[in-house]
Parts: sequence; C-alpha cells; structure tokens
Amino acid sequence: LREGRGGFAISESLGAEIIRSLPLFLHMKRKNANIYETIDIFAFLGYNGYRNGGDPMILYHGSNMTVEHPMLVPQNRFLDFGYGFYTTTNLAQAESFARKVVIRRGGTPTVNVYELPEDLDLSALSVREFSSPDKDWLDFVTAHRNGSYRGEAFDLIIGAVANDDVYRTLQVYSAGLLTEEQALEALRIKKLFNQYVFASHESLALLRFMEAREV
Repeated sequence: LREGRGGFAISESLGAEIIRSLPLFLHMKRKNANIYETIDIFAFLGYNGYRNGGDPMILYHGSNMTVEHPMLVPQNRFLDFGYGFYTTTNLAQAESFARKVVIRRGGTPTVNVYELPEDLDLSALSVREFSSPDKDWLDFVTAHRNGSYRGEAFDLIIGAVANDDVYRTLQVYSAGLLTEEQALEALRIKKLFNQYVFASHESLALLRFMEAREV
C-alpha cells in the first residue's frame, strides 16, 4: 500500500492476493452479517500470512516487561499450541494480553515487537501451519487445552488465536454440548488473527527484537 497523488494505490502482488481471496472474504462477511461485524480485508490477508514481496513479517508479544531475548520457560497452564514462545500478527491482541498478564503478575503492560527476516528458509525446521480454524485446528487446540496432546512436536506452529470468545466455544465443545460441526460453524463467524508459536531454540533464534512499547 502506498500513497499517490490521487489517494492510495496497492501493489500488483497485493491486488492479486485480494482478488484471489475475495470469494472466501465475501463468504466470511455474509456469515458475519447478522452480528454486524465487518472484516477488514487487510486484517484478513494478515491472518492468512500475506507478506508484500520479501518484507519482514512483524510479530508482537504481550508481556509485563521488555523481552529482548525470548526464552522457552516452563508453563503452568495449558495453552492453544502447547509449550512455546507465543507471538501474534495482531497488535490489539498483544496489547490485550499484556494487560491481562499485569493483572495476574504485576509489572508494566508491554508489547514487544519482533520481525522475521525476509526470505526466511524454514526447511530445516518442523513447521505446523493451520491455514484456517478447521477440524485439524480444532482437534489440535482442544487436545492441548485439556492436556491430552501426545502427537508430534514442532519447532514452529502457526494458526488462529483462541481468544476468550473462542475459548468459550472450545469449552462448550469439550463438554459435549456442541457437535464438531456446530463448533466449527461457530468459529467461522468469529474474527480470528494468527499466532506464531516458537517451540524450540532453533525456531526462537529466528526472531529479531525491534522494540518494546508500553501500552
């Protein structure tokens, strides 16, 4: 996206991506029409991992402190994708998490900003990517949330964030009050953003710290 004399223009690659994604985008908007929610097309493309050319991807981590050197630390609760260092492509999501951490632990709500280098080669890593909150994502997150996951370990996991609203759906589904089909349908009308979970020292070494912002 760039500003020109007549307003804003978009690059050919971004234009092509918008056209490619338009049918699914319109389907999502129709699903959301009854709850008066509008999906930002650029946020939608960000959820799907779009990067303009070789530009670095910007990731955010909400915390109660500056985290210049991310580490893998033991966790005392079950999370969406299990053990790892959690980041998101959505700034508002990171800000919200930072405030929640401060309520639990004290400190200063801080969003740490990182980038993944352009043209990153992930061939040496084990990567699990969920392109949408589908059945595989639902099973993966549910198993991690209830502590029953015994599957393959990955270096990097990419997929939708199960925020508080989504987590309520997962709880109802886990309690057997929703069928799998009903749970997936409920997830389709929610606005979700991506998270990148770095679950090994090898993947964590790819992150480049940029800055920390108090929120």
